[in-house]
Amino acid sequence: MFTAYLFIDLSQRQDFAADLIYAKVFMQIRAVNSASNVRVIAAPTPMTVAQAQAALKNNRNLTIAIADTTANIKANLAALSTVAPQIKSIVSTTPAQNLTVSAAEVKNFSDVLTRTSTNSLVISDTFDALNGGLTALRKLNDNIKTIVIAPTPVGTLQRIDPYDSQLWGKSVNGRFEIATNPDAADSSKALANNYMAIKALEDRGLLAGIESIKGGTITANVDQSQKLAAIFQKYGTEFYLNIKDTSANISKGIEFIAANNSKLNGITQIGDIKPLEITRAQNKLADRVLAKMKNAYCLNLYK
Repeated sequence: MFTAYLFIDLSQRQDFAADLIYAKVFMQIRAVNSASNVRVIAAPTPMTVAQAQAALKNNRNLTIAIADTTANIKANLAALSTVAPQIKSIVSTTPAQNLTVSAAEVKNFSDVLTRTSTNSLVISDTFDALNGGLTALRKLNDNIKTIVIAPTPVGTLQRIDPYDSQLWGKSVNGRFEIATNPDAADSSKALANNYMAIKALEDRGLLAGIESIKGGTITANVDQSQKLAAIFQKYGTEFYLNIKDTSANISKGIEFIAANNSKLNGITQIGDIKPLEITRAQNKLADRVLAKMKNAYCLNLYK
């Protein structure tokens, strides 16, 4: 039998009674079946903003957890930003009151705001102000619950990068046009990787259009290609596809692929390459498109 010791880090405890309880636990532990020592560090006790500020005056190395009203948290963002590295988490004790911040506050206090809970922030400002602070907004993406865009003239289109579709999808209003950057090497890839967020914008009535891809080709699997093509065709968007997918998925999507032959630059099988299983009728339909296969393939034809 091995003897293991439990070390309790009490350096951050503020409650002397709690210290005694932890000491008692330490004294009671004798041995466990383990080949190594066990070290348990007590989690920081949640404090109000005022308590945290007082504690940090005595020990600037404390790790603190904030639990306070939304109003107090909002009023002290500037002060909290000076000790952001010491903050483990920030939780509102009045969750019914949203923590609403402007684009400027997002930029100035992003390190503090990242300590808030997931889906807890409301961002409210003009589109221009929000768009000017995209770096900070992207950093806070998981923390953001909703984005409220200040009213703009009716019909105003807000051009957004496909990379930010999921972020702007948290908006409760707005009219967005996806605008790819022809000079960006990954602009087409961003469309493919964010197709679900783009579709979500469309489903919520927030999408006004997708700018044509100028000289670019989207590399996507069959499912992504089908969903993107439906949106592109709705808005008359020029697009081109490179399809990369498994043999099974290419087989299942062969009719879609054939119907979009004019938009197709190539097809590449990936993974465990097997014969394509399609009907004889599908083979006739897809005869021209199969000529665009990038690797060798075989067919299993059935009626």
